[in-house]
Amino acid sequence: MTGMSDINPSGDDGVSNLRAIFEILSYIHVDAQRDNHTELADRIDFALNLAEKMIKDGKPPAATGGDAKPQSDVGTAALKTSASDG
Repeated sequence: MTGMSDINPSGDDGVSNLRAIFEILSYIHVDAQRDNHTELADRIDFALNLAEKMIKDGKPPAATGGDAKPQSDVGTAALKTSASDG
């Protein structure tokens, strides 16, 4: 059985994982800009800026457990906006 310590990376691992995600998003961001997907590029740019700030602060992303409540509905709001645009 997997315990919470197995799911939640330590601080160093969390920051390392965030750096890896940042690098992947950077490549996707360039592709989105090159392919003229401006809305996608803008959303990825937002994620990159947030990840960069978290990396500089040395804070890994907060893991959400089963009883944790999300801090915002940014992703849900983005999906609702996209659905209403089409």
